[in-house]
Amino acid sequence: MTDLERPRSVGELIRDMFALFAAAWGTYLAIGFGVVAPVYVAVFGLGLGELSGRYDSSPAQARSFLEGGVLFAFALPLVMAMVARVLRGERVGQAVQGGLERFTVALVVAVAAIVFSVAGLFAFIVPGIYLAVRLSLAVPAAALEDLGPLAALRRSWALTGPAFWRTLGLMALILALTALIEAVIEVPLVGVARSADRQVVALISSIISYAITLPIAAIGAALVVFDLRARQAP
Repeated sequence: MTDLERPRSVGELIRDMFALFAAAWGTYLAIGFGVVAPVYVAVFGLGLGELSGRYDSSPAQARSFLEGGVLFAFALPLVMAMVARVLRGERVGQAVQGGLERFTVALVVAVAAIVFSVAGLFAFIVPGIYLAVRLSLAVPAAALEDLGPLAALRRSWALTGPAFWRTLGLMALILALTALIEAVIEVPLVGVARSADRQVVALISSIISYAITLPIAAIGAALVVFDLRARQAP
């Protein structure tokens, strides 16, 4: 049984992130596919006609912005709310139900963090990066500690205050590793989509890659919360 409530070195955190995923991979994949597949089919498959369209090698910028919003403002917060329940020892059914009950809070927290970060980017790039890091743990904190939106934003601010650079480095590493996994999954399937000239294959590749990597990223973010919490404990 992995001890969650302890500080970790960078190597230990990454090792435990993958170990926790491997230990309950069926549960995490059920959560990942249960969230990502219906959202992607509804928004991109039906909404943008990608179930029947030809392969688009250069999607419009608006599509990229839409996908970013779907991932970071909707899919990841919902996955995080469910993954937090699994880390508490709940079964997949309980985790899904509990995550859905807490989703509104997670959604509000995620949108608020994104709005503040984007506003900071427009105010000059550095403030945006600073706010993104300081608020990056708001969603996992809300899920792990059953906090309301304002309390979750304050909690993230408090946790990252003494550990800005550590948080930046850990979150960047988690994002880089999950992006690498996404590339390994998507590149071959995108090649198939291009050869077959069917956008639906690219859509399936996105569903598979995010169904796997969003739970991994959620576990990593939760471990960062546990790590900082343990380091700041009296």
